[in-house]
Amino acid sequence: MNLAVAHSATVGEIFIPVVLVDGALNYHQLVDECRRDILEIVLIATDGNRTQAARLLGLQRTYLLRLIRTLQPDIPAPRRGVKA
Repeated sequence: MNLAVAHSATVGEIFIPVVLVDGALNYHQLVDECRRDILEIVLIATDGNRTQAARLLGLQRTYLLRLIRTLQPDIPAPRRGVKA
């Protein structure tokens, strides 16, 4: 699969690449990448605390955990001794 950034846009301070997959836009892949980026940002901001991250995002903790398993964001491990 060939990925290439066709062009990009900036919304506020957020850089949004428009990704071409094999020469065509792939909506689902682009949405998953945005969701993964959001998870990474919020989990880094909460030091990996999944409960706080879920609260900030307005999600159930169990749904956040499912998203983490599905999207596999690059995130810090939860701290030991802290509920996640």
